[in-house]
Amino acid sequence: MANEAARGASPKTSWWRGLSRKDAVIIACGALATVAAVVLLALPALWYIGGAGAGPAWYHEVIADLAELSALDVRWEREALRTLNDLAPGPAGDPAASHAGATKRLEAAARDIQSPALQRSLPDVVRAFTEKAELVARFEKANAASRSALRDALAMEAEVAGLLREAWRDAPDRQRLVAADNVVTQLLADAQRYYFVPAESTRKNLEASTADLRGAAEALPSTLKPAAARLERHVADLLRARPQEQVYFDRVRLHDAGPRVATLTRELRRELDQNQLQRDRHRAYLAAYFCALLVLAAYLAARLTRRELAVREITARATSAAGSEGLPVEPILPPPSGTAHSP
Repeated sequence: MANEAARGASPKTSWWRGLSRKDAVIIACGALATVAAVVLLALPALWYIGGAGAGPAWYHEVIADLAELSALDVRWEREALRTLNDLAPGPAGDPAASHAGATKRLEAAARDIQSPALQRSLPDVVRAFTEKAELVARFEKANAASRSALRDALAMEAEVAGLLREAWRDAPDRQRLVAADNVVTQLLADAQRYYFVPAESTRKNLEASTADLRGAAEALPSTLKPAAARLERHVADLLRARPQEQVYFDRVRLHDAGPRVATLTRELRRELDQNQLQRDRHRAYLAAYFCALLVLAAYLAARLTRRELAVREITARATSAAGSEGLPVEPILPPPSGTAHSP
């Protein structure tokens, strides 16, 4: 009964009880060898993935966002230059919102990817574009003020000409009206010249023309004095707004937001090339490593095969020898007497 119970036991719970110590050691060494093989295969892959840096696709996305910022910087400067040479108002826009999308994507990339160049230089780039957006907004405000002052001054030409024609009929001294008309014409010409070329010489000419208008207005009829005062006020607004506009334009044009983006782009391209070289070097190391593993595995397999063949040969010889010893020996009969003593 006990033997039958032992024969009926499950192999899953009793197979290892029948193993010898040598077999248990072999099985344990095989398990450890399997674990070591998995570790040897996994660690180089992790080393390759972790040491290769960010992928090229990520770099191309970041460089595209930087190119968008660079194009925005060029567009700001081009629009600022155009508004200086054109009295027509430019397209309405929000400079602060125009760069928000690209900068937010770059900041998210800097948080997610380990890039020394991006983490080191991106805060300065974002700060530079924030400052330049504020300068662009201030420039647009100052430009709107100076452009409005010039347009208001030019609009006074028709009104002053109409008042001069009305005063011409009853004026006792028409030469003063002619002189006043010449002063207004010169004043408007100097105002336009100063708007497009705000140099010190043009400013002095405009101030001199304003003083001439103020002197001529004292001898004009009372119907012309309010118009002359409004014209002088518009010119004063132009003299006050145009220098501020020029200051903001110079600061926009000389701001370092564009050069910072160009510098960061070059750093990222250099970092991309270095990471690519590092990936190629790691790939070569891994290829050599796996070749060495294959050679080692082939060597171990050959040793194990040779050992197994030797064990099988020894076992076959032992089995053959044991079988030979167990066979019955045939008796050797003596030869017949007649054949042994034949003549």
